[in-house]
Amino acid sequence: TGSETGSETGSETGSETGSETTPTNVQATTGDRQITLSWKAVTDAKWYNIYQSTSAIDDISNISGKILITATTKTITGLTSGTQYHYVVTATIDNTESAKSTEVTATPLFPQVTNVLATAGDTENTLSWTAVTGANSYYIYQSTRTISVDDISNPSTNNVKVIITTKTSKTITELINGTKYYYVVTTKKGSIESTKSKEVTATPVFQVSAPTNVQATVGGKQNTLSWKA
Repeated sequence: TGSETGSETGSETGSETGSETTPTNVQATTGDRQITLSWKAVTDAKWYNIYQSTSAIDDISNISGKILITATTKTITGLTSGTQYHYVVTATIDNTESAKSTEVTATPLFPQVTNVLATAGDTENTLSWTAVTGANSYYIYQSTRTISVDDISNPSTNNVKVIITTKTSKTITELINGTKYYYVVTTKKGSIESTKSKEVTATPVFQVSAPTNVQATVGGKQNTLSWKA
């Protein structure tokens, strides 16, 4: 589910080699189409090698490319939202590469839904937003109070209504005129949900239509008006 920070820590698989030259405490944190890796520094390491794959990494020699870096953290951008990535890290000391670290995995989130607009009507509110590439559904969260991260995770428990649509606009009906409604929108593909959008509000109001077919009939000392009901 979505979160305010838009990040979560990736899981670790496998086991450490136990070598003092092998990077340890490797962590993977997800973001909007990106993953940030970090690890504990290795004494005398000249640089580190990051190996990335969309499947488990058994043998680093099978990975066609690697990322070289001298720091102990790296943000990898331009990734595909909803795709799980696997990583291992090695250290190079005196031109000798260490054994690979414990493998970690992480799945980049979808971009936050933007340009959310809410327009009030009579017992209804209409929401619209900009389409997110790759998204196959949008989740609208509605409440009569501001919506927290916990509300996204536990909408039914927190009495937050969830409306699902595949389109980029939605009219929500049967609302109470004069009541202020709060909304955030997320996008979702499979089990991966983006962080919540900027919150918007709208208050439906009773609207009276203007009379039509108004006619005036001139009399002696009076005028008679008529119109369509």
